[in-house]
Amino acid sequence: MSASDSVITITKAHILRHAPTKSAAGWPAAVMDVGQDLLLRHLAECGVLDLVAFKGGTSIRKVYAGAGGRFSTDLDFSIANLNDNPATVLDMVTDSIKGTEIGPFRFDIERRRERPEIVYHYQGDTSGTGALRSKLDVGPPPWLAPELKRWVPAAIHRQYGGALPPLPV
Repeated sequence: MSASDSVITITKAHILRHAPTKSAAGWPAAVMDVGQDLLLRHLAECGVLDLVAFKGGTSIRKVYAGAGGRFSTDLDFSIANLNDNPATVLDMVTDSIKGTEIGPFRFDIERRRERPEIVYHYQGDTSGTGALRSKLDVGPPPWLAPELKRWVPAAIHRQYGGALPPLPV
């Protein structure tokens, strides 16, 4: 079953329960975190995650710290193959994101200061925050070979209508 076939049952209550309790970020951070989960699953299904290693704060939260970890907003990757060009892989990632709709989310790419940003549109957002944004980066290869890691389980994952793939970190 692909993300597009999944029955995603996310409500405002699910996201409120997922929101960090001791953070001013609260609702926006939880919306973005859920959106990132669904987007990462989509990128894996498109085969784009085969070209990269997921790194940075968001990857630490997803596969090491779980819901107890700090909410991070950026999606940072390294190319996985020394022969790949980071700019070319970044274009492939952005092309896979542009206009994608998954459950209550729609994702777009906009450029700010010559760098791509992911724009998260959540249809259930009644908080007045509007679209949320995060940076997107694909850099040089890591020092170590990427390893596939499983996600730290979170209650919200049950609402995604299917499994989350291992992530190359």
